[in-house]
Amino acid sequence: MRRSAMIPRKIHFIWIGGEAVTSEAATFVLWWRRLMPDCQLVVWDKARYEAIPGKPRYALDAYAQRKWAFVCDWLRAYVLYKEGGWYFDSDVQLFRSADYLSCHRFVSAVEFDRTQYEHHRQTGEGRLGMQMQAAFLGSEAGHPFLRDVLDFYQEARFEFVGHESLISPVIYATLAERYGFRYENARQDLREGMHLEPSEVVLPYAGWANLASSAPLALHHCAHSWVDRPWGTNMRLAGMLARKFGVE
Repeated sequence: MRRSAMIPRKIHFIWIGGEAVTSEAATFVLWWRRLMPDCQLVVWDKARYEAIPGKPRYALDAYAQRKWAFVCDWLRAYVLYKEGGWYFDSDVQLFRSADYLSCHRFVSAVEFDRTQYEHHRQTGEGRLGMQMQAAFLGSEAGHPFLRDVLDFYQEARFEFVGHESLISPVIYATLAERYGFRYENARQDLREGMHLEPSEVVLPYAGWANLASSAPLALHHCAHSWVDRPWGTNMRLAGMLARKFGVE
């Protein structure tokens, strides 16, 4: 018997820069709505963001520098903590509905890039390449893990010098350790009803070549909009994958 849904039926879409939504992002949103038609789409635009009271210094400074992705690092935790629901980065491509995971109180995935992980392990730079997915999240309102994330950003300071070491997947993994997170690419059920899928289910862009041998839920295209020369989104690949999985 299926457990009742813990995650509210809404998808939060964040686009706070004031510019028109790109055709790439609009296409991904269209696919989200097609695959999860029972979910309300909640749009967080510039006006709605600016109306939020009590924003932390980290978000204010990132916003002043027009580093929208880092503002979103705080904002995604805020909206999920306040309202619950689903959050997908604007370059996340769904292949099927995430609704089957809504019985958990909090949902994410392990983010695993084998090449990056091996490189950083050999150079003694820590566990980069094995972290927690921040581009794909689902949660009940008021989850304590998200409270921890918000508390972190309340104390953090934003300093962008061509890159930013405080990337959300690393922050999330570190904070999740207290809930039992393990640095393993495996399905994990943590304390407080936290559930993580392996990276084969929510693929980072580096894993797209594995699509032929897996049944993924989503692919994060990792457009890297926050760097000086963003990668952009390979919409030709996205279209091919949409046809393969019957989304179009």
